[in-house]
Amino acid sequence: VSPNGEISEYRLQYKSALERQFSTISVTDEFCTINELTANEKHEVKVAAVNEVGCGPYTDITPVHTSKSVPQSNGDDDTIIDECDSTMDNFEEETTQPSLPLTDISSIKVDAGDLRYTVEDLKQLTFDTIRKCDEKDENEAELVSASVQLLLITVNDIEFYATLYYMAKGDIPKSLTISTGTRFFLGKYANIPTALVQLLDQGILPCSNVVSAALNKFRKLRAIVLVGVCAIFGNLGDVVVSTQIVGCDHLKHGKDKMINRSPTANVGSRLLRFLKAQHAWRFNCNKDGKPVHYSTQHFKPVLSAPILLANQKSRNEYRKFCPEALGFEMEGIGAMNALRESDKSNVELVVVKAGCDHADESKSKEWQPVAAMAAADFVYHQFNQRPVHLWFRAATVIKQPSFNVDDDDVFKEIDPDELRFSSKDLEDQVSNILVNEQRDTTDFTLNEIQCSDVKLLLLTVKDCEFNSSLHYLAKSGTPKSYTEIYAIRCFVGKFAGIPAAVVQHGSGSSESALTVYEALNTFTNIQAIISVGVCAGFGKLGDLDVIVSSKIVEHKQYQGRKVNTHYDISPKLLSILKTKCDWVFNCTKSSSKHSTVHFEPVLSLPLLIQAKRDGLKRICSEALGYEMEGLGVIKLHEELQDRHFIIVKTGCGNNYECLNEDLLPTAAMAAADFVFCHLNRETVRQWFDLGGSAPHDEHKPGLSSCLSKAKILIKHAVEEEPEPDVPNEVLQSVSVLLLTVNKNEHLAARYYLQPFDDHEHVFRFQQRLDYGSHQLDVTEYYLGKYGACSVAIRRIPPGSARHGASTAPMKARKCFPNLAAVIAVGIARGVETKVNLYDILVSTKVIKYDSASIHKSGGEIISGSSNLQEFFTSQVWNPEAELIQDLQEKPKINCGTLLSHTEGVEMSQELINRYAPIAIGSEMEGAYLFTAAQPQKIQGVIVKSVSLFVDKKRNEGVQNTVLTASLLAANYVHAVLSCPQVHTKIIGHKEHSSRIIRTDIRSFYTGVSRQIGKTVHQNVLTDPKELHVSNATSSTVTLSWLPPDSSIETISEYQIHYKRTNQKVYDKLTVNGDSKTYTVVGLKGGVTYLFKVAAVNEAGCGYDSNIITVTTKPSVGAEDFIYSHSYLKIKGDKLIQMCNRPEFVLLRHEIQSQVLCDSVKLLLVTSANNEFLAVLQHMAKNEVPKTVRMKNDIRFFIGKYANTSTALVQLLKPGYSQSNVVTKEAIERFGNLKAIMSVGVCTIFGNLGDIIVSTKVVRCEENKCVGETSGPVKRSSVTDTSSALLYYLKADDWKFTYTKSSFPDPCLSQVYYKPILSGSESLADNAKREEYRQLNLDALGFEKDGIGILDALHDYDKKNINFIIVKAGCNHGDEAKYIDWQPVAAIAAAQFVYNKLDQEPFRHWFEQDSEINTDKSASHTQTEVKRKSKSFAGFEYLPDKQLTAKRALGSLDEVEEKEVINQLTRSPLSCTNTKDTL
Repeated sequence: VSPNGEISEYRLQYKSALERQFSTISVTDEFCTINELTANEKHEVKVAAVNEVGCGPYTDITPVHTSKSVPQSNGDDDTIIDECDSTMDNFEEETTQPSLPLTDISSIKVDAGDLRYTVEDLKQLTFDTIRKCDEKDENEAELVSASVQLLLITVNDIEFYATLYYMAKGDIPKSLTISTGTRFFLGKYANIPTALVQLLDQGILPCSNVVSAALNKFRKLRAIVLVGVCAIFGNLGDVVVSTQIVGCDHLKHGKDKMINRSPTANVGSRLLRFLKAQHAWRFNCNKDGKPVHYSTQHFKPVLSAPILLANQKSRNEYRKFCPEALGFEMEGIGAMNALRESDKSNVELVVVKAGCDHADESKSKEWQPVAAMAAADFVYHQFNQRPVHLWFRAATVIKQPSFNVDDDDVFKEIDPDELRFSSKDLEDQVSNILVNEQRDTTDFTLNEIQCSDVKLLLLTVKDCEFNSSLHYLAKSGTPKSYTEIYAIRCFVGKFAGIPAAVVQHGSGSSESALTVYEALNTFTNIQAIISVGVCAGFGKLGDLDVIVSSKIVEHKQYQGRKVNTHYDISPKLLSILKTKCDWVFNCTKSSSKHSTVHFEPVLSLPLLIQAKRDGLKRICSEALGYEMEGLGVIKLHEELQDRHFIIVKTGCGNNYECLNEDLLPTAAMAAADFVFCHLNRETVRQWFDLGGSAPHDEHKPGLSSCLSKAKILIKHAVEEEPEPDVPNEVLQSVSVLLLTVNKNEHLAARYYLQPFDDHEHVFRFQQRLDYGSHQLDVTEYYLGKYGACSVAIRRIPPGSARHGASTAPMKARKCFPNLAAVIAVGIARGVETKVNLYDILVSTKVIKYDSASIHKSGGEIISGSSNLQEFFTSQVWNPEAELIQDLQEKPKINCGTLLSHTEGVEMSQELINRYAPIAIGSEMEGAYLFTAAQPQKIQGVIVKSVSLFVDKKRNEGVQNTVLTASLLAANYVHAVLSCPQVHTKIIGHKEHSSRIIRTDIRSFYTGVSRQIGKTVHQNVLTDPKELHVSNATSSTVTLSWLPPDSSIETISEYQIHYKRTNQKVYDKLTVNGDSKTYTVVGLKGGVTYLFKVAAVNEAGCGYDSNIITVTTKPSVGAEDFIYSHSYLKIKGDKLIQMCNRPEFVLLRHEIQSQVLCDSVKLLLVTSANNEFLAVLQHMAKNEVPKTVRMKNDIRFFIGKYANTSTALVQLLKPGYSQSNVVTKEAIERFGNLKAIMSVGVCTIFGNLGDIIVSTKVVRCEENKCVGETSGPVKRSSVTDTSSALLYYLKADDWKFTYTKSSFPDPCLSQVYYKPILSGSESLADNAKREEYRQLNLDALGFEKDGIGILDALHDYDKKNINFIIVKAGCNHGDEAKYIDWQPVAAIAAAQFVYNKLDQEPFRHWFEQDSEINTDKSASHTQTEVKRKSKSFAGFEYLPDKQLTAKRALGSLDEVEEKEVINQLTRSPLSCTNTKDTL
């Protein structure tokens, strides 16, 4: 009856007898069917009616008992469970043991000597197993980890031994240590793929961390079982299976009793039913021949709390929370919390433990071995049943619903007899290849050089895929097999002329990832990876159609939602494969079917999905193909780096699990043929030769179009006839001669040549000089305009040939009477440590090197035209966009010395270091050009682009690199000569000549060179002496050296060059010239580095020092740390929740908050979350801090920090503004504030984890707008921190170890008392960091909050408030931010401050200050101070400071003595040795 209107709906609630909360559904009719109930289980149901007023009362609960279901073997998860139900006997409904009184526990008495097992027995049983586990390869364990479905968690050694004993009944388990440091033993437990783990410690947090790590590692995990021993409220040795886990970790102390606020969690219903099934399990706890004592299983709730119970009174208090509970343990609620946070609803949890004590004063370990064996035996017996195996097996395949959608026309039936290839055809081809390989008698060993030649990796899975790719690999010669790689098969050869490796690996993303990882470590120069083969097609992708992945799509479920993640693939490879070529592939013998190419996304999943084409289309509508290997490769972000990856596969049916076997060979050949055809081009091979950094393809715009135009230009120019008569005014106008050497330089220079204003084309002019005796010299020029200048371009032979650079100016002057400048434009070799590829080199001087005369008379040092140098260094160059669009960075202009050598000299870095250490590059024409230009009074300069580094040999793929560098040099010259004022200045300075200085090269570098008529001091420095390493850590190396033999005053700076042994280019650091030591930071752990140092003065960089080799210590990984992010988060979240309870929160206007604020003596300022949680954790050791909410949403946590009244605050964001605002608020609120400490993490220029206590704060910007001032306020760049705080923080030794005991070399935090830099910007760049370091070379760190606090103290004129910074290093201020170091560093700083504050002198300092500042009379204050004077370790408080000062300062006059005494009296501390202190 509904008196208030019509019924709108009914609300029905239901639950099983094991569940605590009802589930609710709404229906509109008076009947409904609930499809979600479990078979053969008790349920409770109730219903209520709802109208416009609201919901009415519910009916009485109606019990329902569902029946057993009939099994249907369709592989569905629920069907498997129903089949399990049908094979089970009736469950045990009630435990065999009734509930026991809370006050007492009765237990069957058993003599300890009769027990079946001892600790030594368990050790003996598992000794050989553990030894063999350690011998297993971890790579094998990594493979096994992909199939793990069951996780067994143990705590102490006895539990671990017992469980491992049953696990080893099959194969020997494999040991696997993951990145978090957790060690798992992988094997089979009752024929179920299992991971066994032993926690490092008891309690909730260690268990939660391990479960979180396991959920991330084992993707197929289905069940978690905590196996071991517990406290039991019944008979010792009985097994307790948890029906519920009752948390007891969150308790409130009420007036009369304790209130439990912890959650209660239900365990997995499936696991519980498996463990309840009656399978005649018996376990005798006593030895044979002794009275029989069988263990009994009980299904009851289990209490879980992070406390060790060994007291009857406490035990009874806990039992009151759940009287029906039968056991007590310490880890269950931690595992449940981790499951809830991970949102893994498909993973079930249960606790199975046997009683070993009664949690009272009689607690002992005698029963632990037997109880552990009983629990492990029970789980093994119950899980070793077919229904359990079926349930676990049901989780190995993900099922997707199938939709009824009509097939498209693209899936037409193809007659298998008509197909072009069969499996037998491919096998025959491969067998012939293998026979030829065996016949090949050439010695083939794949050494490191041959491994480095491989540039292309082809991935295949199925035999037909591998055979088809191997077929095309054999076209360039017989490939060779290679077995030293994780793969089924691997062959090395040339694929379309490209050194390649074809690899066959297992199916799935994990297999592809492992194979690629191994291949990248073996073939170190791989540039491209292509996954070639077959896939399942859907959408418009028909059978035997090729799909090239434009993107890779990953499909997953996140928090109940389906999410697709898109990964971009290589645009370079995609561009190559999109290039038009004559590719046609006939799939049938009659040519009735041709493959079509699609460039679309590909769906890649790590597991096998049994879904039709239409079902896959619902998952990802934009994708056309489905495969399983691409995702494993694309997620190797760090290993891939700049390597290119793409998928090329052929559609072969619409179900990946059941691909059309008849189509497979032809489909695989289609994909391999497509890749071979598109890679078999010269431009692609050149791209691989150049390292894959700038593919030059004919069809690509940009730089490629410049190359094409330049080639066409030179082709047409060769076909033109020389001009018979060039107008005389054209010859008269030429003022600049451009000299080129090779063909690429020549066509690049002509590319920018424009016709004269009155002519339609450039002139090709031949100069004929008749020397008699039938000697006719013909020189060819191309005449035109370079901007405002008229130029002539000539190609000369390389080096000092007779008709080359040594005669070019003379010949040109005969044709062009107004010639004023000659420019050598083209390519050069660069010094790798000083310039980059494609940089422009402009000569200031050249050093002539002649191997025949260099040791006799010395070389020639020739300075070029200073006028031209000024032109080419003062202009702003903006190269054409199409020139630099494929370059990694814009080329730089480098002005310096070039080494000019003769032809036939093999240039090397050693030669540069020996004879021209200041040289930035080398070439072959400059010295002879300048020598020839001087008599003609023609200015000369060299402008060349770096196309190669010294010590590097040219290869066949360098052609486009040379042409690119040539175009850049020509473009730069054209840009400079296009300036209108340049032409006037060149003509005006045509009388200036080059200066030639003949000198001994050796004397040139020792300081004096000889010039005709005068002496010139060159001041080029020799090498620094005695370079050595004074300290090396995992990330830093400290170098020390002595200055060069030349004058120290001339050194402006030092350059430190360093690199890894396998690195090509040296990294460079600049150090102040006064320095003799420097710490290089940001290095990798366990890596060998090369270091050298050079001194620099006005003449340039001098000789390099000796090269030293240093290997850094092994780096500490995240798995080696004691503390982690999750450690701080789990503990910190609970503390914050407690602090935010209503009883702990006060508002700023409340009287209670004012009283609390008046008690604060110390303010701790933190910014990052890790810093705040680390300090809060130490603050809550005594009591829960109270929260006071201020304005601007500022919250202070007020409590005791090492018995000192402290306020803790976390900045909303790090930096000047927030620290300034918070400090001002604290000054206003805390009237008795005495000290401020900024505690946390920072950038360190030393070893990570070390602590910096600031002696000074160095401001990184001197001018800054502060407070309400109208403009910039000049601040002192260096501010001293509190000497009193600094004294106490130096009081005694302190040690902090942040690595686990398993780490081979325990790491300790060191404390340094150094200046610290403070700025408003974040440091994440090497160059910026080194720039800041030069502000104060003594500074050891950088942070962002200090200057804001100092300015607030300055604005309020609070000189009585002491300030200091205490922070630990967590990064080096470069691009590599070490996230895992933040928790360690934060805890180190917080613990250091806590330790120092906990010292008696420090606490007394706070108390003494408060008494001196009271309103008592001076005499009374002095009496109190005298009374409280005490001696502590190392120093003494003296009541009469003035008397002590007078005794110590006998040498001062009255005025000085009075001033010093006044300063000393105002100081809060006086030491026994007053002179030393002052």
